[in-house]
Amino acid sequence: MTLRYLIDQIHSGRTVIFDLDNTIYDEKDFLTGSYKLIALKQKKFDSKIVYDFLISTLYSVGPTKIFDKLFQSFPGIDLNLYDCLFILRNYRSYTPIIPYRWYIELIESLDDSFIIRIITNGNVQQQMNKIASIDLYLPDHRFKVIYANSIAPKPSPASFYAFPDFKEFVNPIYVGDSDVDRLFSDNLLIEFLNVDSLILKL
Repeated sequence: MTLRYLIDQIHSGRTVIFDLDNTIYDEKDFLTGSYKLIALKQKKFDSKIVYDFLISTLYSVGPTKIFDKLFQSFPGIDLNLYDCLFILRNYRSYTPIIPYRWYIELIESLDDSFIIRIITNGNVQQQMNKIASIDLYLPDHRFKVIYANSIAPKPSPASFYAFPDFKEFVNPIYVGDSDVDRLFSDNLLIEFLNVDSLILKL
């Protein structure tokens, strides 16, 4: 699958829905900013050392349980899990986050009637702040976002039916990056397109 395939399917009238994190943009571009604020909030250790730890952990093993690892590596740090999650979930980037190049090329290839539909998992407030932080290259009325955790997280198909016009969708495609996204598509009996093919095969 390539970007050309996706564009052709849209031009043929098919409905396309997207995941957000690591599909439209690199989530690390959002997390690095929030981690900087977390490092600055604590006062016990050099903030650069704390920030470097968070970033190196993010890039080496990912964000899962990253704050548990922070507390283990910096005993007595004057932060708790609530502090970290509060910053993470309320952070917005001061400068617009740029999406992946394939997404920009997609938007540039389509006419003004195309609507970007997104279904994303995760804390709703945090996901809303991500949407506000990303330059989606579209006016607000041209993208529709369903925050799945407000209904039922993927792979439950329930969020798909939260689009008011879902009955009008034509042979939908879901573009995502994870096994959860693939299972979500399977549960809906719709085509899944792994974003890796769009990133690697422009």
